[in-house]
Amino acid sequence: AYPMFIADSGYMLSYFDLKQAEAKAVAYLWNVTNLIENFNKAEQDDTGNTDVHRLNAASIFQCAYEDIPSYDRDDDGNPTTRFLGKRCVHGLNYRMQAPKLAEVCGIPMQQAYEAFANYHRAFPEIKQGWLDTIKEVRETKMLFSPLGRRMIWLERLSEESFDSVVAFKPQSTIGDKVSSVIYQCHEDPEWPVERARMLLNIHDALIAIHLPEDTECVQSIMKKHAEAPIMIRGQPVSILTDFKQS
Repeated sequence: AYPMFIADSGYMLSYFDLKQAEAKAVAYLWNVTNLIENFNKAEQDDTGNTDVHRLNAASIFQCAYEDIPSYDRDDDGNPTTRFLGKRCVHGLNYRMQAPKLAEVCGIPMQQAYEAFANYHRAFPEIKQGWLDTIKEVRETKMLFSPLGRRMIWLERLSEESFDSVVAFKPQSTIGDKVSSVIYQCHEDPEWPVERARMLLNIHDALIAIHLPEDTECVQSIMKKHAEAPIMIRGQPVSILTDFKQS
């Protein structure tokens, strides 16, 4: 859809997205030890060359980091272990099962079952996180996100509804975090009020429209508020940003 959005004459667009935002929220919400360690390794590498997707894939498939390719598809278009690791982290956190993984990745069913088993072997706290969250809803009929959003369940709880139950805290946390950046930027004393505004909210990303001469100012303010930490289980968690502009 990006080609549909074109800046007004004389203006430009700046875009950020939070890097692996929901996966990082999951890691800290459910204290997923290996996932947290992989995020820390990637973020503490000052060269920026350590790829968290390759780290996660190495944990999942129990191999060396160097054995995971840096690309998602081989020359024949087949998915690599990096791609499978990335898709596992994206989907299997929220109770996706092996048949659905096979469908979304375009891989054989046997390979999907192996990836599913490997994933939960590498990150066993995730299934426990599901159980704890479902138990909380059964007992209280509500959940609170780290940012204070409340979800109340009035309908009968069923196996089908548990997907929404499990996804609520990480998804709403990231959605609310990004939404808060809109007003934080607009209310920032350095924001060029008459020349810039937020244009689009895309769940874990924002696009601003502004004059070219305000690029550095606008992007630095967006980065400051986007990377401000969220308190999760008493711990400040910062999620880093990727920026683009056009």
